[in-house]
This record gives sequence, structure tokens and C-alpha cells, in this order.
Amino acid sequence: MNKEEIYNYCKKLAEDKHVEIMYREINSENINFEKFDINKVENKESQRLFVRTINKGKIADTTITDISKKNILEAIRKTLKISKLKTKTLITDFGNQTSKRKIKQDKDIKDLNARDLIPEIKKNLTKEKYFKNYIGEANKINSYESYFNPYTSYKQESSYIDLSTYIVTKKNNKSSNGWHYQTFTKEKDINVKNVFNQAKFNAYNQLSPKVGKKGEYDIILTPEVNKQILSKFLLEASIGEDIKKGRSYLLDKKNKQIFSEKLSLYEEPFLDYFLGSQAIDDEGFKTSRKKIFEKGVFKKEIYDQENALKFSEKPTGNGFRNTLINQILTGHTNILQEPGKKSIEDIVSKTKKGILVYSILGMHTNKIDTGEFTLVINSGKVIENGKYKETITNLNFAGNIMDVYKNCEFSKEQKFSGSSLFSFAKLNKRKLI
Repeated sequence: MNKEEIYNYCKKLAEDKHVEIMYREINSENINFEKFDINKVENKESQRLFVRTINKGKIADTTITDISKKNILEAIRKTLKISKLKTKTLITDFGNQTSKRKIKQDKDIKDLNARDLIPEIKKNLTKEKYFKNYIGEANKINSYESYFNPYTSYKQESSYIDLSTYIVTKKNNKSSNGWHYQTFTKEKDINVKNVFNQAKFNAYNQLSPKVGKKGEYDIILTPEVNKQILSKFLLEASIGEDIKKGRSYLLDKKNKQIFSEKLSLYEEPFLDYFLGSQAIDDEGFKTSRKKIFEKGVFKKEIYDQENALKFSEKPTGNGFRNTLINQILTGHTNILQEPGKKSIEDIVSKTKKGILVYSILGMHTNKIDTGEFTLVINSGKVIENGKYKETITNLNFAGNIMDVYKNCEFSKEQKFSGSSLFSFAKLNKRKLI
């Protein structure tokens, strides 16, 4: 069955059998490079179909990869049989909300052959002083998804290219690295040379690291590192289930000033050419624009269907499946950080004693319930009186997220990562040990 046949058949089947069906098809072209040449080029295809039934409050689901009318019907019979063994849940029916919103995607990038990038990639794999190895890949992804339940349905496509390069360097017998990645959702924006040039700049800028000196610094985070920290400590902390169960420091913090007025995070699900855009979530509920944090005030927690019912709240259109094997997880669509007014050059030039942080370690070890964290600055550049100095490593950065982001500012430049925009962040007067 092709995707149109699957769409037409499953749309009617969902209504007739009162079931939920989700189909996902992914075609990818992968170009891997290592050392100073192309290492491997391959195509991959995958398709999965997910079926979920609700039988008198008892839920069961299954996934199939061999997709035919016979196997889809067998999957429905299987889930109905399994559901008899399940415990009853709060969910008695599927979401029934509809939307006519359309999200624009770039047709040119969909038709692009990733192999056309190979000459430009090879041209940029230059042999330079201190460069020992390149490791990276260009991935072209075409994704198609359709969703059906008895009340609503949608289908959407997205295409994009991820290009990343990691450069291993060595100077004075000290190894280091520099890397850069970029997601492109428009064919006209693809610039292989810029990605390599930024990776090379980062590689040269982080040569021959020294163990950093303890003391008080202004910490400047790259957009990638700022995204890591805000995603972990603000966005994950805004999940309603964790708040209600006391597993988030945001318990009893709603509509209260927690962070600097310069910090705002918004969910924007209807942005053209953003990969997180979706009008209906994976449970049949409308997505919506949300002010998660506005001017430092916590405004909105998010729920999937089951947890909304559990805590007497309404679903917020935030129930998603990362893969069709996973259960529903509470998550966001696109996230935008409100940019600052100063350029990163201006912020750095006015920094008397600081560190530009390229990478951190230890995100997985920290505590969402209290906001306490201990991170290791793996790679950074010392700033003295607005000028870059030596590269440093192995400095501990500890504190509480509610304190750290109270005295801060953000750049007007932002990094696009497919489904988000984040700025450079300057965290003032932080003690490093």
C-alpha cells in the first residue's frame, strides 16, 4: 500500500472501528565523512503503523511494519484482545478536536538529492595545521505522517537537511575539538561552507586547553548550551504531571516572578518551515500558542490527555510520540526564546572577566525537583576586558537555576535548530570552582 491508499483506508477504518491509527514514513539519505574524505553514502527507508484501541476504559496498542489491509485489521483485533487484560484508565475516548491550519514546507528541499552536496563537502575537508580528523554527516530527511481517530485526522510532510562537522585538533600535545551543526528547512538557505567555517573557527578557538582557574566570572553560553540548560530546567520542569507530583521546582510557582524579566519562552506550533509545527497533537487535541514563561514569570504548564484527566485539568495539545513504538509523552512543538537587544559582539566587548562556554557535561545528573545543578565546563574561552584569551576546561559550574537566570541578558542573534530559536545567554557574576 502506498501512503495515499493507507490514508484513505485508515481514515474510514478509524471511523468504522472506533480506533486510533497513526502512520509514519521516513526516507533518508546519509552522507558520512571521516578523515579528509567521504566515508559512506547510503539510503534508508522505514515505515510504521500504530494502532490504539480503547475498550470500556481499557487501552491497548501495537505497531506493525508490514503494512497491508489484512495486517491492519489483525492489529486492531490484537489490541482489542490485549485490552481485556489491561487495567482501566481514565481515558474513555479519543480527542475530537479539528483544525484547518496548514503549515508551509519547502518543496525544493524535498526534491533535493543529498548527493549533490558531496562536491561542496569534499571541498571543505581541508587539511590545516593542528587538524587531525573530521567526523561528520549530512542527513537529508523526508518525513510523512498521518493520524486518524473517529473524529479527526491530519496528514503532513516535512523535509530537512542536518549538517554537522566535528574537528579533532592537537596542539602542544593537547587534544581538543571544535564542532558545528545546522538544520536547514529551506533549499535556498543551505550553505555547506558556512557550517564548515564555523566548525573550523570553533576548532581554532579551542586549541590547547588549560585547566580553568577558580573564581567569579560572567558566563556567556552559546545558543546550543543555553538551549540545553533551558530545555532541561525550564521546559521539562513545566510538564504538569511532574509539577502536580512535586517532582518539579515549579510547584506553587505559577504566575510568580522566578527569573529575569529578560527571559521569555513561547510555544509556537504554527510556524512555517519549522519542524515542530503541528495543528493537532498525537491524541487528537488542538495545539496552541502558549506563553510558558513570560518576562521571568511561569505562566503555563502542559498536559497530555491521561495526565490532564488524572489531575482534573484540560489537555493542552501536548501529547506526542517520538516514535511509533513509544507511549505518549508530554512535550512541546516549536519553542522560541524572546531575543535580546544587544549583539553578541557588544556583550563580549563589555565583559571584563568572563568565559564563553562552548560545551558542558553533566546535564543528566541534575535535579528538576529542586532546580539545583552541578555542571562541568568542558570547553570555554576566557574573556578579559572584551578580548578572548586562553582556552579552558574542567571548571565546575554549580547553583540553582532560579538564581542563575535572575541576573542575565540575551543576544539578539539566535540559532535555529529545526524546531527552536535560542540566543546567547550572559549569566552575570557566577562563581566557578
